[in-house]
Amino acid sequence: MELNHQIHGLQSVLRSFPSPLVASSEPARIALVQSEVISIVDYLVTMCGISDCQSMQIQILLDAFLFIRETCAAGLKAMMRRLESMCPNLCGVVADILTWFSVGTPPIKSIPTEHLKKVTCIDVHPTEPWILTGHQEGNVCIWKTKPQDGSHEMVSIKTHKYEDYCVTSAVRFVARRQWVIVGDNYGDINVYEYDHKTLVKTMYRAHQGQVRSLAVHPTHPYLLSSSDDKSIKLWNWDNKWEQIREFKGHLSPVLQVMFSPKDTSQFASVSDLFVAKSEMRRTLSYAYSGSPTNIKVWSIDSGESESYNFSESFTAVDFCLTDSDQQYLVVCKKDGNVEIRERANGQVKTLETPLKTGEVITAVASHPSLPILVAGTQFGRVFLWNLTTHRLEKEHHFHNGWIEGFGFMDVERFNRSL
Repeated sequence: MELNHQIHGLQSVLRSFPSPLVASSEPARIALVQSEVISIVDYLVTMCGISDCQSMQIQILLDAFLFIRETCAAGLKAMMRRLESMCPNLCGVVADILTWFSVGTPPIKSIPTEHLKKVTCIDVHPTEPWILTGHQEGNVCIWKTKPQDGSHEMVSIKTHKYEDYCVTSAVRFVARRQWVIVGDNYGDINVYEYDHKTLVKTMYRAHQGQVRSLAVHPTHPYLLSSSDDKSIKLWNWDNKWEQIREFKGHLSPVLQVMFSPKDTSQFASVSDLFVAKSEMRRTLSYAYSGSPTNIKVWSIDSGESESYNFSESFTAVDFCLTDSDQQYLVVCKKDGNVEIRERANGQVKTLETPLKTGEVITAVASHPSLPILVAGTQFGRVFLWNLTTHRLEKEHHFHNGWIEGFGFMDVERFNRSL
């Protein structure tokens, strides 16, 4: 009741906004602003455990923010400074919400990579504002964001390759060891110490085919790798990179592996993803057998798996968790639909996805701690959903084409970033 009373009071304030907001807007516009504010408040209170007193403060700030946003380009920075002084422990969360739900399109910064070959894979550092990219020519780069001005410093890590042609097909940070792990189209896995750019380990022909995916265990010294050779391998770097186990059972190239966010003794693997045709894809030999997508969930301890065989083809897959701590699979179908499938009972929730003719989802990712889902297409469009309401919140078009993947940052002095 208290929350409803606060929201009604906020609505009254919004209705009384002076010009230019009201003077230049239709009633539908005012209703949209009101709806956005209510969504923000609901989210903060129900999902972030914010007290009534704190939510009242935030509502006042949001009230002022929405007006300042319309009248002054510097309004967002001023509001962030005010927010830091009132409730500093909530600054990061509220800044995210303001960005996602505020009027207008949030600012997007691009890193120019024209001097390099096409980006084929990415990862982000879990504690530093760094982006890791792999490229067609075999190079690997770390892009370090400078907090002073938001610019990026490029650190190039040269892969040790002597063949005429090499494609970096998978990259991963291992922050606790200060490593970068690189897989390529020859089946090799290379490990670099990123501070000194030195080669730590080479696993020559770790697979008999292109390395498709890498996954790092969050606590154990384990690396998962999957390949065109239809196998998945588990490596222990604390024991001289011993191969602990090989997982077999897929009948097609294993295109994706990922540890479960709920139970890290399990991981999922995916084969037979449908890949849209494009001239941009000639450099990577994506294999599609025409069969329905097969997803397996494995135990790293026993090597046993539970198989999910579908009657249709998917284009991208990820795990996601909800506020109820239930584990779901996010599957992006060839027909364009994005579905949230509960593993326990098979219930399905379909998300609104306004795709164009011939457009398919090429990458999808669930935020590790917030109910946010993002997906991108081969046409460069990105969609963002609220997993609490299952509502499509944002859409943005990148003009540089194919979306290869996503990463999330949660770094001090930086807002959570995509």
